[in-house]
Amino acid sequence: MARIIAQEMVQAVDKVPGSPAYLFTEPGTGVPQELDGAGVEHLPEGTGFMSVTLFPAHVESDAKLDRAVCRLSQFRAFLLYHMKAAKTYL
Repeated sequence: MARIIAQEMVQAVDKVPGSPAYLFTEPGTGVPQELDGAGVEHLPEGTGFMSVTLFPAHVESDAKLDRAVCRLSQFRAFLLYHMKAAKTYL
């Protein structure tokens, strides 16, 4: 379920101008380049990664920086909420 939501977010970047860039690394394909050499070698089966790239326009003022940090820190809760909501329709 999380994989589908992550893939939709990656695809939505093309439709939403000014949005951060998302990259989803499929489970079983290894770790993203950003984590090479960080000691992340033994992962549970089914572990994928979502990378978010913020651009200078997203953090150019204190207010925008605070908003970006707030949204990124709540990303897991956002993802879990939408997974639970989607399961209610199955």
